[in-house]
Amino acid sequence: LNTMEEFLTTYYSLTDKIGVALIEWARPKDWPVSPTESWPLTDFRTAFTIALGYLAFVFIGRTIMPFLPAIPGLYPFKFLYNIAQVMLCSYMCIESAVQAYNS
Repeated sequence: LNTMEEFLTTYYSLTDKIGVALIEWARPKDWPVSPTESWPLTDFRTAFTIALGYLAFVFIGRTIMPFLPAIPGLYPFKFLYNIAQVMLCSYMCIESAVQAYNS
């Protein structure tokens, strides 16, 4: 348990240092602090941990999937999923263009 606490302490300090360095590099001088800075899941540590978890999931999935059989009958679901994605992405693109035009 002690080594896990040491690992987490080291991980937290490393990711916090990287996050502060990135914010200092990216934020212009005299720029106000973000109002969402104190919200949950908005710190660099959480974002980095989620990204690492995603990459681990992809790596493990790509390693395991070739050994598993294909699931038949998924084409209709894939087709509907792709249509839904195109519609949602189109809506978000149009909505962002309207918001940009109005402001």
